[in-house]
Amino acid sequence: MEQKIKVGIIGCGSIAGAHAGGWKACGAEIVAVFDTNTERAKSFAEQFGGEVKSDLTALLDCGVDAVSITTPPVAHADCAVEALKRNINVLMEKPFALNLSDAQRVMEALKTSEGKLMTAFRHRYLPVNQKIKSMIDSGELGEIVYFFNRFYGSNPAFASDWHSNPAVSGGGAAMDVATHSVDLFRFFFGKIIDRKMQCACHFKGAVEDTAMIQLQSASGVMGQITVGWTAGVGSDIVEVTGTKATALYDYKVIDELKIYRQGAAEPEVLKFPRTWAFPEQIRAFHDAIKNDTAVPVTAEDGLTNLQDIFELYATQA
Repeated sequence: MEQKIKVGIIGCGSIAGAHAGGWKACGAEIVAVFDTNTERAKSFAEQFGGEVKSDLTALLDCGVDAVSITTPPVAHADCAVEALKRNINVLMEKPFALNLSDAQRVMEALKTSEGKLMTAFRHRYLPVNQKIKSMIDSGELGEIVYFFNRFYGSNPAFASDWHSNPAVSGGGAAMDVATHSVDLFRFFFGKIIDRKMQCACHFKGAVEDTAMIQLQSASGVMGQITVGWTAGVGSDIVEVTGTKATALYDYKVIDELKIYRQGAAEPEVLKFPRTWAFPEQIRAFHDAIKNDTAVPVTAEDGLTNLQDIFELYATQA
């Protein structure tokens, strides 16, 4: 019988459940969990399995093969460095680190580790986004002109929790949400050569809760991104427009892609499996560990994304 990968979950908040479900879907075993809130860790373990550990060291030293780091950003680097020192494989939630110096500590630890590190950009693994990527690459949409993206909704609790504490989060809505948006832009179109951002603080807190971003790729694609926590009615849309057609993905219909072709009266509607892509993302990491192959979303991808975000913040100065 093939040996199961033994997994530890570091941080037992809401996103951790999606990771645990993804690991279980791959046949991995959740053997240990840790959270600074012991009651939350106990509740998580009751639902997903695993022994509650008293601290990070106890989890890392219990024989895990891999960990999901699903803590707030302030803890990402320390957890990753300690895991990599032990040659443990790391799936790192976004953003890659709290700041660039922390990110460099992770990159240095990775150089001497036998463990792999993959950055968790799950939107790449949504079947619709993968289809859009293939249409871009094949030229089916024509020469790409515009990218539009909206990821915003109502998150009033973020006004008073760790999301609005820059010492824990590293930033506001741009750090929390636009990391995914900017990564999708790079995934679709490659290197970003120009960028700017405008922000607002409706919560009147220490970080931005709303941001509008403009990007341009080396290939000339222009992108416009809107993210935030304060919209009364949410919207999650990816739209790519080329000289031949437009691909429109509304996340409210997670399994559907509309293609508006030049000269056609009605859009073509393509159907896909219903998934939020956590299992697909974790399957890619799981298989890289099992087969000892390169991870598809690298630490360098995570570092570059973090650099892109901080360069956006710099345009506010």
